[in-house]
Amino acid sequence: MKNKGQTKFKFSMFFSLLFFISVAFAVFAPSVSYSQSCPNPGPADPGFQWVSAPGGNCWSTGAFTSPSCTWSGGTCNASTVGDMGIFEEYSGPPNGLIYCVSYYGCEAIPPPGGSVCSINSFTADDDTPLYNSGTTIRFSLSGSYPWVITLVDGTTNPSQTFGTWDSGASDTGNLTVSHTYLLNCNNGDAFLPLTVTPEAQQFIDDAQFISQVVPSAMITNEVQQVYVTMKNIGDTTWTASDEYKLGSQNPQNNGIWGVSRDFLGGSESIDPGETKEFSFTITAPAVAGTYDFQWRMVKEFVRWFGEYSNNIRIDVNAPVLPPVHGACGTANKNYQSWITSYGSDTFCTSGTTSPASPAFPAQGGGVGWSCLGSNGGTDSSCTASRSSIGAEYTVRAITTMGGYVKSFDNVIDTRVCGTDCTKSYAQNSTVTLLAVPSSAYWKFNGWFGDCSGTGLCNLTVDVSKTVTAIFVPRSFNYQEF
Repeated sequence: MKNKGQTKFKFSMFFSLLFFISVAFAVFAPSVSYSQSCPNPGPADPGFQWVSAPGGNCWSTGAFTSPSCTWSGGTCNASTVGDMGIFEEYSGPPNGLIYCVSYYGCEAIPPPGGSVCSINSFTADDDTPLYNSGTTIRFSLSGSYPWVITLVDGTTNPSQTFGTWDSGASDTGNLTVSHTYLLNCNNGDAFLPLTVTPEAQQFIDDAQFISQVVPSAMITNEVQQVYVTMKNIGDTTWTASDEYKLGSQNPQNNGIWGVSRDFLGGSESIDPGETKEFSFTITAPAVAGTYDFQWRMVKEFVRWFGEYSNNIRIDVNAPVLPPVHGACGTANKNYQSWITSYGSDTFCTSGTTSPASPAFPAQGGGVGWSCLGSNGGTDSSCTASRSSIGAEYTVRAITTMGGYVKSFDNVIDTRVCGTDCTKSYAQNSTVTLLAVPSSAYWKFNGWFGDCSGTGLCNLTVDVSKTVTAIFVPRSFNYQEF
């Protein structure tokens, strides 16, 4: 069962609106007065009878206590009794219609012999337009009748509010809240409400590209600092927590420069109208070429928005290296006839050896190679030669107990070849011998033969040579305590 208080409130609101509309139409319609009986049975309750009386008095019949309604200056005042609420008949000025109202509904009774306007349609092109935009409301009537569109709820009246047509249209203007319009046809023959509710306000992300500092050329794998400045021209605030970032474009999300995003600081907040300079490092690709550099704002996982930065075509070049000049290594010399390999000697101290592995020269012969330069550097030509067997003499090194003899060219080493060691050398070659005590209990006492003194023994092998290294025990003074 309906709540009686709610129903009374609804009928009260209806009559207030009805009275407002009736007064408004008084200027468009002539004042007509007539008497008309309400239909029996009542409009919604078949067990209820409406009765009208001359002079505007009305009452009800049936099983309920009858209320009394009295016409007074255009308002039907009712005293209600019983459980049924308000029962009213409204007749006379200003619009000449009789309204029979019961607890269950209401009905307008046209003047005798007159035609009644009906509303075919009352619609909006878009009943949920975008926030702060409008739409067009349209209607169609059963004929050409006077009509009025009244703003019942809202802030903006439609562009066209009255006329005498069989159909028409009216623009709502830009709407930010819900609006309800009431179409009244032929001074109250028919009413039809229409509500247009705009979508909720959508906050807009937008950005304007301001400037950037970007190199026009880089070296492969080079690292550079760049700067891209964007302005917030939307109505949202950019923060790191809301996932606002600067993202790479052309192509979107690319990592050409070693990075695809730059971030706001944790506590940074870019309000509408403010600018943000993004500063970050980029790394040039490892392969030379020309690459695009372009960026745009993004709300991660939601949308890209705003202007793109100007696309920059950056030339990435291979590095320009300093020239390398070829230089011969330690193998660029003459070898003794009995030596059979280069040993630890090197072919080039700089540059590239060509051929890569030169052969060791034969006795009495030579081998050549080149040390090639690069990056515009010069080349060097190198030769290794080897003495023939014919012109050779011997060097004999003898050691006493307490040490050994070693040549600087590592050919003679009495620890290897014995305390009496003989090796062959080419004529006029030079040999340097070193005498080394075997422990701290021994000392070198001097050379005997083709060398003298206690220093190095330097020999020119123009004939066979013999030297003896003499070692003696060291003298120690002992003192008893």
